[in-house]
Amino acid sequence: MIDFKRLDFLKLFKIGVRILIGVIVLVLLIVFFGAPAQEAHQSRFDALLERGVLLVGVCGDMPKLGTEKNGKITGLEADLAQQIAKNIFGSAGMPDLIPYDSRTKAYALDNGEVDLLLCRSTSAEFDQDEYIFSDPYFTDAVGFMARGGENMSLEDISGKKVACIYGSDAQDAFVQEVKARKLTLEVYEYASYPEAVEALKKGVVSAFAEDTLVLFKYLPEGFGVSLDRFAPQDLRVVALKEDAELMDRVQQTLKALEETGGLDVLRKKWGL
Repeated sequence: MIDFKRLDFLKLFKIGVRILIGVIVLVLLIVFFGAPAQEAHQSRFDALLERGVLLVGVCGDMPKLGTEKNGKITGLEADLAQQIAKNIFGSAGMPDLIPYDSRTKAYALDNGEVDLLLCRSTSAEFDQDEYIFSDPYFTDAVGFMARGGENMSLEDISGKKVACIYGSDAQDAFVQEVKARKLTLEVYEYASYPEAVEALKKGVVSAFAEDTLVLFKYLPEGFGVSLDRFAPQDLRVVALKEDAELMDRVQQTLKALEETGGLDVLRKKWGL
């Protein structure tokens, strides 16, 4: 039988308070330190592995790189995305391809719509402090289209009228190259690719200068794209800076394809 007279209730109370405080402190430590530690343990790459699908933004309207037809995207970028997915998930790995164009791709990574952007992108388009880039998978350049253009050099259109897209980087590069070669050309500016191509077909201009991938997209029958090209632009895979582990897998894939000649095979497959 407990002798309540001999119990020191004040002492018991103090012990109880200490125990309660200890429990509260332990709970707070778990809440404020335990959860973040567990979250940090699972990296973004681990989360991707757990998800089991690689989300890749690719061109959906650019022949040779990526075009969408009947819900299926084909092109160099789609093939590369498949190789990257296999590197991550094994031979059965397949990416989820999401089509973009030059305007809609801008916030795809920031919005979490994709893990990688493999969409005719150069490092100059993105903030170097927020994004990381792969080695180039293809190098585009500025050229021109004209009748018989595949056999022509810039000197062959000297003194003629040439269409350019107003305010474009390609126009700036074209004008600089013309000046560097000390040629004389008359530049006609247009607001869109179809307008420039229409002017070329009607004979208003003798050539249309632009990035060669764009030229191939709009190339009309009876015209060719020059082999004389300048102002090279390296196309790279883009990821958020915190996805360095994922970019390492991209680099591994590209390096392996370069060493085995697989990348050249894919470029030739798509006429690049």
